[in-house]
Amino acid sequence: NLRLITISVLVVLITVISITLFYYELFQEQVKRGLRTEAKILSAAGLSGITENDEIIGNKEIRITWISEKGEVLFDNDANNLGNHLNRPEVKEAFEHGVGESVRESDTMNMRTFYYAILLEDGTVLRVSTEARSIINVFLSASPVVFLIITIIIVLCIVISNLLTKLLIEPIKILADD
Repeated sequence: NLRLITISVLVVLITVISITLFYYELFQEQVKRGLRTEAKILSAAGLSGITENDEIIGNKEIRITWISEKGEVLFDNDANNLGNHLNRPEVKEAFEHGVGESVRESDTMNMRTFYYAILLEDGTVLRVSTEARSIINVFLSASPVVFLIITIIIVLCIVISNLLTKLLIEPIKILADD
């Protein structure tokens, strides 16, 4: 019983961890692709009227930051009075190569912030960012379901192993009786 339960629990844990890691990688790529698309759409639409657009200012899912050549924040839809952004990795990369990406981990909130910056024709940089759950957060949110599955598997293993034991022992009992 114990061996069957141990093997089953290990298989479930390895499967859950593997699938979570695989899908989390896919999820991160999807978030990055979405940010690239947002940045390209915003840069193509132009930023001249961005500060008057209440829909963009009110959208807190995507953070939009417009940065001057000197690193000063010209516009940010989520914060005011921000410091110089010239040393931010994605901004620095955008000024050097035309585009830049980075991901920063928030230890306190178990969140990851994805950044994408693009150099505009006027020499400024448009940076968009969004937050997504960290891999630890994903594991923690999935843990109740995983424990439920493990519990069900343990119960099934006990029932199946008892049945198998009875099936194996039955012919021996018949031989002993004869």
